[in-house]
Amino acid sequence: MKRNGTENLTPLQEKAVNLLLAGKTLTAVASELKIGRVTLNRWLNHPMFKGELEARQLEISQEVQHKILSLAAKSIDKLEALLDSGDPNVVFKTATFFLSRIPVQSHDVDDSPNWEKELKKEAEAMAKIELDKLYMADYGNYEAYLRLEKSVDMLSIRRERIELEQMYFEQLKKEKLADL
Repeated sequence: MKRNGTENLTPLQEKAVNLLLAGKTLTAVASELKIGRVTLNRWLNHPMFKGELEARQLEISQEVQHKILSLAAKSIDKLEALLDSGDPNVVFKTATFFLSRIPVQSHDVDDSPNWEKELKKEAEAMAKIELDKLYMADYGNYEAYLRLEKSVDMLSIRRERIELEQMYFEQLKKEKLADL
């Protein structure tokens, strides 16, 4: 039985949609289906093919979102049970873990002194220079690294940048406070 909307796609186009949804590259899909990339690109621009691909992507996205929300609810229940366990060590570790993951919002109130803001900017610049040196060989420059960071889930690289910024900030802050 065909999905609603796929009755206008050929079996080859349906396979192409499935392969694309599986994460295959355009080249890999074209090769596997023994069609040209130009043909595949033409399909991608065709309203029926494009509509089916987008509908299926949305469907998958909604399924994943539903599962994530379901797992989040189960996780919160587990955390709540741990907090209610009565064991002080478990309660402390659970509370610390939970609180460390809650983003703190400033509500646009910035009560840090101007010199701290300047130190943060200087620390960011220092971290950028450091990362430029580190990633120059691999990516060419920091901007290329940033494009990579945005295009791929590079949590470790982001974490490294934030850690460097924090390290430089603390170092500059100590120096500033020592001078006062």
